[in-house]
Amino acid sequence: MSLDWLHGFSLQPENINIQVHPGYEHVVTVTPTNPGTYAIICNEYCGINHHTMASRLYVVK
Repeated sequence: MSLDWLHGFSLQPENINIQVHPGYEHVVTVTPTNPGTYAIICNEYCGINHHTMASRLYVVK
């Protein structure tokens, strides 16, 4: 859920993309089939610090 603005959630390379609207809970269920590092970025321009909204998801055996 976003508390302020419209954001995006992009999980790559799984090609999962959703818009995250303020005040609405969004649930994404992912069942990875391979271990590895997945990139998470905000793919909707949300303001001056948009470029810092990135993370990683680590899947291990």
